[in-house]
Amino acid sequence: MQTLHSKALPQLGIEPRTFLHEATVLATYSSCCSMLDPWSLQNIKNDIHNPVSSYWVANMQSKVIGYIGMWNVIGEGQVTNLAVHKNYRHQGIAKLLVSSMVEYATQQDMEFIILEVRKSNELAQSLYKQFGFDEISTRKGYYSLPKEDAVIMRLNVGRKEV
Repeated sequence: MQTLHSKALPQLGIEPRTFLHEATVLATYSSCCSMLDPWSLQNIKNDIHNPVSSYWVANMQSKVIGYIGMWNVIGEGQVTNLAVHKNYRHQGIAKLLVSSMVEYATQQDMEFIILEVRKSNELAQSLYKQFGFDEISTRKGYYSLPKEDAVIMRLNVGRKEV
């Protein structure tokens, strides 16, 4: 299990987790998405314990300040969540989390990673584009509270069809 550290924030560590403290993750998610429709505690618990799920957490002084989750289903990655606590944004934490996930997908020889992001979330779209994600489609009315379209993005990471 490799831990990634940030030069800008030396006390920050990014590490893979298959089991997390559900309440801490939910609090982090809620701090990021209070105006949106956050997952319930039961959704988080179910996903963390799902055998196809992998999570990476950003820890600072033993406190979870961000995380990213992804499913690996038959060599295809599906991002489930990315959240950074509102007090720790704009410090490169999301970038480190995405980097850890992409590195894992490459090591697992996944074909691609796919995700949905709110159409209005241009900051997140920009982050994903830095890693080579391309916009491939739109899902009309995918999100609720408020109702909004989802931009579907994809990154080819590994094995190629021959």
